[in-house]
Amino acid sequence: MSATVHLVGAVFLSLYCFLFQKNKFDLVYVAFMYALVLHWCFLNGECILSYHYKKKLNPNYIAGEDCTKNDFQIEYKEYASMLHGMFYIMNLYFMYNIYAILERNAYPHVWSISFILIHEIYYYGMLFFSDHYKNVIFLWLQEGTKYLLIAWGIFFFFFTCKRIWMQKKSLST
Repeated sequence: MSATVHLVGAVFLSLYCFLFQKNKFDLVYVAFMYALVLHWCFLNGECILSYHYKKKLNPNYIAGEDCTKNDFQIEYKEYASMLHGMFYIMNLYFMYNIYAILERNAYPHVWSISFILIHEIYYYGMLFFSDHYKNVIFLWLQEGTKYLLIAWGIFFFFFTCKRIWMQKKSLST
């Protein structure tokens, strides 16, 4: 069941900007995607849903021990290679969504480009390195990604608050 929810959620997130026009939930989407990528850094490159699924199968499982397969690739073994390929494509859609949403909300390019770069370096690092929980190079990359994402989030939050305040100020005058 969790594998299906995970898969459906991932498909929805990758198609968001195609399903919805500009709306007030765009920033919620960006915040969710930010939190999604940040939480991977605290679970050695795993999604909380995959980690929970693997932990149920093996109570001794350590986050990042086996990132080659996620929960739906385990549950739907017969479609594992297709799902793996689908996730490469969905990753491109995730990044396009971030770019398109920030663009249609008139954010400077630096916000989308910086997030996409941070995400892609970490994402492909997750794919390239094995044994995330004990690979020193991956753990170094992960720590750097955490700090970059936290800094990005703080600046983005303050920039967004300033934009909202300026919009309200211009409406009241």
